[in-house]
Amino acid sequence: MKTRDQIIDGNRKSFRLVMWGLILTGVHAILGSGGSLQFQVLPEFLGLLLMWKGILGLSETFQEEFTDSRIFGKTTWMAFALGWVVFLFLGYSSAISQLLYVLLDLFELIFFDKLLKDCNRALKTCGHEDEIQNLKKNRKIALRVMFFIILLAGIQAILTFAKMKWASLLTYTTITLLLFIKLYISMFFLRFSGQEFAPLQEEAPSYMSLDAIQQMRQESEEK
Repeated sequence: MKTRDQIIDGNRKSFRLVMWGLILTGVHAILGSGGSLQFQVLPEFLGLLLMWKGILGLSETFQEEFTDSRIFGKTTWMAFALGWVVFLFLGYSSAISQLLYVLLDLFELIFFDKLLKDCNRALKTCGHEDEIQNLKKNRKIALRVMFFIILLAGIQAILTFAKMKWASLLTYTTITLLLFIKLYISMFFLRFSGQEFAPLQEEAPSYMSLDAIQQMRQESEEK
């Protein structure tokens, strides 16, 4: 059985894994001359897979709290992996590929929402009540901004389909904005990695006397 310090240390490592995975999802580097010859370096599903591994680590302590993100996270990284294979054949510059990517981004947005809500539940389990309202407020701001950026990506896909000259400029704009918002969200997990994430220890009933509590502790130590 793990000690409380081991649980806290393990959860800190898991939060850092989620953080680095999230940052990796924002790194887009596409090589190639266009069409089907394009290839994405550091595919986004690798970052999502890393995040899911971190969530699995957190689930060892918070199995119920991270149920939604654990299940949806697996579906998300597998969907992006399948999309990556499709993009290898269609390329990234076609309107169909960009519309598909918008749908995947919406899928990713739902995953982030579920993950942050699960973090809120874990905060409550750990007794970090002061952090809950702060996370709720920042979560709403971050996800609304991300949704706006995804809408821009949808407009960009339509412009690409219409072969308008502003399409390529909007592409780089949305990619850059998504990177910044993901860096912002990753700071939540950096903050969590510095906190003590472990369920509250059971306390003695308030009606017990001080002598009874000391006796209970002595009996526990003797065992």
